[in-house]
Amino acid sequence: MRQKMTMSKNKTLTLVEGRKVNYRTINDMRAQTAGTGWGFSLLEEVDRESIARCDFGKYFSNYVIWRDLNNSVNAVDVMRIYAWLNKHKEIHTINTHLVGGRAFSSDKYYQHSLYGMDPVIGKNTPITYLVKNKDEVQELVKDGLIKYPLVLKERMGTAGKGIALVPDEEYLLSEHIRGGTWMNVMVEPYIFGDYDWRVFVVGGVAVGMMRKELDENRPGDFVQKSAGKNKTNETDPKVRKELSRIACRMASVCGLEYAGCDIIRDKRTGRYYVLETNNSAGWQNHFNDVTGLNMGRILLSWFDDMSVLDEKGFFEGVKAYTMNRVKYLYENKERFEQILAWKEKTKEAAGNTLAARLQRAYLEILNGADVKSAKGIIEEVENTPLCWAGNFLGSNIHGEGGIFEEDCIPTAYYLAIREKYDKILGVK
Repeated sequence: MRQKMTMSKNKTLTLVEGRKVNYRTINDMRAQTAGTGWGFSLLEEVDRESIARCDFGKYFSNYVIWRDLNNSVNAVDVMRIYAWLNKHKEIHTINTHLVGGRAFSSDKYYQHSLYGMDPVIGKNTPITYLVKNKDEVQELVKDGLIKYPLVLKERMGTAGKGIALVPDEEYLLSEHIRGGTWMNVMVEPYIFGDYDWRVFVVGGVAVGMMRKELDENRPGDFVQKSAGKNKTNETDPKVRKELSRIACRMASVCGLEYAGCDIIRDKRTGRYYVLETNNSAGWQNHFNDVTGLNMGRILLSWFDDMSVLDEKGFFEGVKAYTMNRVKYLYENKERFEQILAWKEKTKEAAGNTLAARLQRAYLEILNGADVKSAKGIIEEVENTPLCWAGNFLGSNIHGEGGIFEEDCIPTAYYLAIREKYDKILGVK
């Protein structure tokens, strides 16, 4: 079985953030670490020699939240650092598993390709097109591929910059549209929304949802309209369930442990549409005030669970991570608890996947088989790499999986079997 790793009891967080504009996030994380007894290190840039030699050990503690370095480091340099970090398994990181790499992580057009190809949220993904000028927009309209009103958006824009609502052709042809600049512009249909939401996903679960009521009194100011006139905590259980399903998928297909996912609802059809996934989302836009959450502390708690894995081993680590997230389950909470209590009368699973074999092992023990017969599958599980999104049995560690709701049942079978196995053998 996997050996336990040892580490210092003193934990230090390395926050990678080189953008001065995000000082509020920096200050909040510094305060959260101080309040919980952690050390804190801010990394703003990496010197050229370290990048050239791929020698980064001096920069990082065992716990790293990656947001962004300053502009002196390009995307390929960052990928060299990511490769080094992901090779050093003793370092737990948040957001270094980006699908497509750093060059595409904030590219809205690329993100939409990931959403659109996904079998779950493909239908929630608006069709987007790249355009180089007004003529190309007109051609799309003429060909019936898009219609007015439409939205022009910069692929890499942040904080609402570079977004314009175009109600008709006359407005499109006006001089002030785009300021004459058409580099990296995408066009997408305008969604007549009633609300949009910012959903924070951490470690495969949607931890909080802020609803923004769109301000119809500001139709000409697209950014201010989207910012909303009222921000409230989303409490409707049906809405929360659907938002959780969509947002967790958005984070998963982008390869993110931590993400701020933006989702809008069409007031005419009731359908939800994905807008974008922010891999370095801040929470200083009243999110904590509205939801009653402490996002900085939630990120640290993710690392607290990782430290259990390091200090106490695989079983205790998976158990801690899982039990801290059961409250976020929608579909599987009751079944999960029944498995742990050995009360689920499950049918025998077909196939040879790890999940199916865990289910069969559980059923055999439930029907009287010697729990010692499960030693082989316990060892197999404990020598399987954990999902990139956190300390639980993910379906795939290479950019797929990472959704707690989907992976909690095989995890429950493992926890139940291992608990009974240890009890029979007198393991403490």
